[in-house]
Amino acid sequence: MPLEYLVINLMVRLSPMGPGPGVYALAGAEIGVLLSSNFTREWTYPEDETDTDMSMDNFLTDTNVAISLGAGFQVGGKQGAGLFFEGRYVIGLTDIYEAGQLPGSQYPDMSWKTRDIYVLAGVRM
Repeated sequence: MPLEYLVINLMVRLSPMGPGPGVYALAGAEIGVLLSSNFTREWTYPEDETDTDMSMDNFLTDTNVAISLGAGFQVGGKQGAGLFFEGRYVIGLTDIYEAGQLPGSQYPDMSWKTRDIYVLAGVRM
């Protein structure tokens, strides 16, 4: 099920070799606001031949809080532009599913937490 969030990251960059080219580590927090959780339900029974668009907005919390860890590598000078490559792993701390709210759920106590992997590349100026 695709979930769309507007996310704000607050990251700390730790560079053991100082500013400029080299490797660095990232750590921080992020907060996300749910924008949409629409999906199409594909029915498997012959009598229900119509696919249905559904929204999970009423069953999910509006915000998600997570911690983010990562590492990167920068190529280029201290003063000029440089290329960077970065990877992050984000671990959700907030249970985004409001337990017991989904009609007909066989698992009223289930927990949904987000997990994300980011791969980034760009030009730092």
